Amino acid sequence: LKLEMIDVGDNQLIGKFPDFIANFSALEAIDISANMLGGRIPDSLCQLRSLNYLSISENNFSCKLPLSIWNISSLEIISLHSNRFEGSLPLNIGFNIPNVNFLSVGQNNFTGSLPHSFSNASNLQVLDVYKNHFSGQVKIDFNRLSNLSRLFLSKNNLGTESTSDLDFLTLLTNCSQMEMLYLNTNKFGGVFLRSIANLSAKITVIGMGDNQISGTIPSEIKNLVNINAFGVEYNQLTGTIPHAIGELKNLQGLALVRNSLRGTIPDTLGNLTLLNRLFLGFNNLQGNVPSSLGNCQNLMTLSRLLDLSGNLLGGSIPLEVGNLRNLAEFDLSENHFSNEIPVTLSACTTLEYLHLQGNSFSGSLPLSLKTLKSIKELDLSRNNLSGQIPKYLENLLFLAYLNLSYNHFEGEVPRKGVFGNRTGIHLIGNERLCGGLEELHLPSCHFGRPRITRITLLKVVIPVAVI
Repeated sequence: LKLEMIDVGDNQLIGKFPDFIANFSALEAIDISANMLGGRIPDSLCQLRSLNYLSISENNFSCKLPLSIWNISSLEIISLHSNRFEGSLPLNIGFNIPNVNFLSVGQNNFTGSLPHSFSNASNLQVLDVYKNHFSGQVKIDFNRLSNLSRLFLSKNNLGTESTSDLDFLTLLTNCSQMEMLYLNTNKFGGVFLRSIANLSAKITVIGMGDNQISGTIPSEIKNLVNINAFGVEYNQLTGTIPHAIGELKNLQGLALVRNSLRGTIPDTLGNLTLLNRLFLGFNNLQGNVPSSLGNCQNLMTLSRLLDLSGNLLGGSIPLEVGNLRNLAEFDLSENHFSNEIPVTLSACTTLEYLHLQGNSFSGSLPLSLKTLKSIKELDLSRNNLSGQIPKYLENLLFLAYLNLSYNHFEGEVPRKGVFGNRTGIHLIGNERLCGGLEELHLPSCHFGRPRITRITLLKVVIPVAVI
């Protein structure tokens, strides 16, 4: 029997990898992915000298892979992700499988360094080592991997927190087919190199968040004309957000949260008509929120998340916020915003999370906010809001968390809706509130007896003639 393919992927198979498969010497493809198989991988697979496709991903294998697997020089596609494989990759892997173009070992328990011999796998297009325990500096010579299009190194222990950790980015500039680069959640140190702007113009995603990268964002970033997602969040970047970032016409998501960026939010962000996710929280940004953000058509129609929290922004919320009609999360907390909450927020009818705490908003809550029928969390604590707590908050059926603490609200606290859930309502620091649930321990409301209007009846004397 000359069997060339075994494809039993995406079933509910249990048990072990069958040893007899190695008897089909003409096999070119094996796909047993997305099952519940476990145990060991047989050494005898190395007998399949024509095998070019091997997918055993998404199973329950928790063994060390036999070294003989890496000696099948005909392999072109290897998919091992989403198991619990252990051990390290052989140092000579790039020499033993020189024809490989797709290698995915993500979401396993591999350790050790990334072998330098990958430099010899000149056909490599996809290298995925996501979510393992690889460590050390990346020493692969990417100059020799001109076909590489996707590099997934996220969620490992790569890097040594030193200045030379990102030197390999300069080598990546020779990868003219590069489309996706994920380096986030590692230990990469060093300066955000200007060479990042010399990556392939085909690149669409750069993820470098949660490392220890320093330096500034170069204005040459505008060269990445096709990029749609750019994230360097949770790092140590300084300097300003370059105005040139407004030239990235295809940018949809920008994440720069928790760095040390300063200056103002560039109004050129208004040129990014496809932008729908913007995360600039916890930096040292100053000034106003540019009203030009209202020009971003997708920020109006597709936006789900807008986070500007933890900065030094001030002034009023621009009225154009009402254009963000599909906004789900809006976070301006811990800034210096003042004046009243704009009534135009009422147009954001899909809003689920609104966080405005830690500012200087004043006035009463606008009646128009009763249109926020989807709201789940509303935090307005630590502001200068006043007046009575609006009764319409009782009717917001999905509202499960309401924090109005440390304002100047007064009068009777409602009892229905979220106000009936002691754990979901926070009112401390409003000295003139009364009533509400007993568990709130607020004083009873005393409105006084109603004033009685006295009506003086005039005595009318009607003369009666007596006959």
